[in-house]
Amino acid sequence: MAGEPGFDAPVDVAVRWILTMSDPLIPPGYRERMDAQMSAQISVQPQWGSFFLGGAISDLIHTLPSEDPWRSISARFGDHAIGDKAPGFDGAVTDDGAPFGTYLNALDVSGQVMAYPEIDPGLIAFAQDLMPASCYALACGSLSHKEAAEALRAALVPFGSYDVGDDGQQDAVGAAVIHPEVPPEGSGALLVEAGLPALRWAAARRRSYLDSFDDGYLFEVLARWSHLAGRLAAGEDPGEDQWRLIAARNEQNAIEPLPADDF
Repeated sequence: MAGEPGFDAPVDVAVRWILTMSDPLIPPGYRERMDAQMSAQISVQPQWGSFFLGGAISDLIHTLPSEDPWRSISARFGDHAIGDKAPGFDGAVTDDGAPFGTYLNALDVSGQVMAYPEIDPGLIAFAQDLMPASCYALACGSLSHKEAAEALRAALVPFGSYDVGDDGQQDAVGAAVIHPEVPPEGSGALLVEAGLPALRWAAARRRSYLDSFDDGYLFEVLARWSHLAGRLAAGEDPGEDQWRLIAARNEQNAIEPLPADDF
């Protein structure tokens, strides 16, 4: 059927899914299929998924103002910890030791206009609390691209399940379009459950600083990592020029701190 996505490589799945992060008017059924296919992609190819999520979350967090508290979250999940003040439980805390993972952590920039975050345009993206594993995934954004991917794999993917995927696995990704209610069983299931909400929170935090809900750099970041994730998962090193270009683009798109009068 025209317009129906089918079997494709990971980058094709990701590029289509990116549109669900930028256009709220996508028909619900199409959005559901894209979400299902992207979830399947990460689940059956967690090595690719960890590079995609780790790279994108790292880029977005590193473009926040230098004093943004989200850049220095400490977190723990199982035996894995991020930051200097990782708590003794699964979850995350800010530098002052306060719990992290609810819409309250967005109020410093977004403010609150409506009585409940679920009906507040500036807070609805944060209305659902992050699970502890998602808090950990978001905290990984303080690391470099490669370090973030490694930290995600170490904590959220069973040891030894770093498959880049074969044709049979990719068939399962395509099948998610037809049966989105039956996700394939892959070793990256927890990476999906934790990583995608963390990515959305990172994108929403960056957007909170902007005068518009349209953040063109988000699309660039996600498109970049949909390509790079495949190369890195295949063992390729894109080279220092690529890493310098990413750093330069992040610097060019870094957000200036809000004026003091805005607080």
